[in-house]
Amino acid sequence: MSQNLVEQHNKVDDDSTIVLDYPDATVIIEASWDWPYDMSCVQVFGPKGSMLATRRELFYRSSDDRGTMTGIEGERVSLNASPRETNNPISYFVDCIRHDKPIEDPLSTSLNVQVMEILDAARESVRTGQVQELR
Repeated sequence: MSQNLVEQHNKVDDDSTIVLDYPDATVIIEASWDWPYDMSCVQVFGPKGSMLATRRELFYRSSDDRGTMTGIEGERVSLNASPRETNNPISYFVDCIRHDKPIEDPLSTSLNVQVMEILDAARESVRTGQVQELR
């Protein structure tokens, strides 16, 4: 964790990098509440290629692509529009309650508990300087 806005003399971290090691993957989470630009995207890299998800679009880039495409995006993947009742978290939550449906990811309590466990472990790692293992 680090502090980008040192001129404001805040005594809080405003930027973090969390590394999660799994038996078959490594995840790097970079987050901040104070970047000077919007980074609302997710990038996933794997042996067959990578995907970039922005707020409105999804792109795929094959691992065979060795710089032949322009830009970092890759090939646009067409997506079907989400139904109105699930196109945002509040609509989805209300629809689940009205129709007695289970609340699934990404709003499920189990996923959100896992997120909190990761964040708590990251804070503990910063505090102790030690790697934290999750169950």
